[in-house]
Amino acid sequence: FIPGTESAGAGQDDVATTAFFAWTKEATAGRCVDAAMAMLAMIASQALHVTERTPPPALRSFVDQIRAIVPPVGADRVLGPELARLAEWFTEKVFEA
Repeated sequence: FIPGTESAGAGQDDVATTAFFAWTKEATAGRCVDAAMAMLAMIASQALHVTERTPPPALRSFVDQIRAIVPPVGADRVLGPELARLAEWFTEKVFEA
């Protein structure tokens, strides 16, 4: 493959770079992973709640943080805003490291 800068005249600056497309796709994929993690965390927390089991000691604070954002479901309610906040929480945890 010939690089874009060598296939045209010297000084040409209208060659598109693929990095910008990759950056936005990576950001979208990251948001999807965070949303999936939020859903899995909420489901695991709910499963522990329904079966009246306590989380293992190593996960207790993690489950407490999840339940602070998405409390266990006891009655029908809209979970979308809470799950969105939990997904944001996962994103914050990734970028604070």
